[in-house]
Parts: sequence; C-alpha cells; structure tokens
Amino acid sequence: MSSQVNITLEGRGQDTVVVSIGSNIPYGKRPIVDVLGEAIEALRAFSTTPVLVSSFYRTEALGCAPGTPDFINGVVILTPLEKLSAAAFLEELHGIERRFGRKQNRHRGKTGSRGNALPPHRPRSLDLDLICWGKLCSDSDRLVLPHPRAHLRRFVLAPLAELAPALILPGQTLSVQVLLSGLDCVGAVSRLESL
Repeated sequence: MSSQVNITLEGRGQDTVVVSIGSNIPYGKRPIVDVLGEAIEALRAFSTTPVLVSSFYRTEALGCAPGTPDFINGVVILTPLEKLSAAAFLEELHGIERRFGRKQNRHRGKTGSRGNALPPHRPRSLDLDLICWGKLCSDSDRLVLPHPRAHLRRFVLAPLAELAPALILPGQTLSVQVLLSGLDCVGAVSRLESL
C-alpha cells in the first residue's frame, strides 16, 4: 500500500480521480480480499499513471440490518485516460460492480434527487464510488460530483488521508485530514494490517 503523497487538485494538468472501494460479503467462492484486489486491478486499466492504493480499513456496517458483516474499505487514486469522461468512467465502475454481482439501484443526495427516502444500506460484494474527478462539479441525473457525502464518511476520509492528507475535495475548504479529525465517533473504522 502507498504512503502519503502531496496530491492537490490544482495545476497538475490532468485530473486526479478518487474512487472509494468496499465490500462486506464474498462473491461466490471469492473472498472479499480477492474481490477488492480484482477491482483494483480493473481500475489500473483506466489510469495513465500508477494507481495509488490505500490500506484496507474495517468499517462498522452502519444503517444495515443487525448482524450485517463489517465492510472492508479503501481508496484508489488514479489519473484517467485522456479521452475518458467522468460520466463514461462512472459507467465503467458500474460495469465492474456488476461483474461481482452488484445490482444497480443508485440514489442521489441524502433523500434522493427527487426527495424520495433512501433505502437502508445492504450488504454488497463490491461498491465503487466515484468521490471526485479533479475539480469537476456536476449535479445531473447521470453524474453527481463530488460525492455528496464523502466529506462525512470516515471510511472514505481515513484511507484518503493515508494517501493524500492535504487534499481539499471540491466544495470543501478543509483538507481531508482536517475533515477526518473533525468527525464524531460514529462508525468505527480501523486500519487492517492484513486480511
């Protein structure tokens, strides 16, 4: 896994893309660590530079039914292929998720894009969330960027702070590290030495 690097969204000439990865159930006979590893390998194909991969973190399954297994989460940072758009990349992420049994039922915002309540969180074999695509801001039915709740999620901020603690996500004024230190204690997250 990678150590801290000085990543910003300013003046790189290319976009920095952050993807949150997670899983809390095996896919068929493939253990979670294999699913996450294969997802990371798939993401490498979309990057013009070596991807940065955080450690894995065990995350309490908040908002799920009692007895739901903890999630294993991490973050991948990449530099996208030149002709790849954020919307096209999001579709690629959905395709990777489907390869591991994920059915798409995406909702937007805290109450969804049209005010409808979000369903309870469910166990999943693979979850890939596009956190940011450079400084791009979008609020369409097809693409919402930056991720509207990334700055509130310890399971995103902890692995991201490991890689890029000084990064300021679009729409935020504080660094990832400062955002992380300001979160309350809800949703235990612990770094895994190994799986």
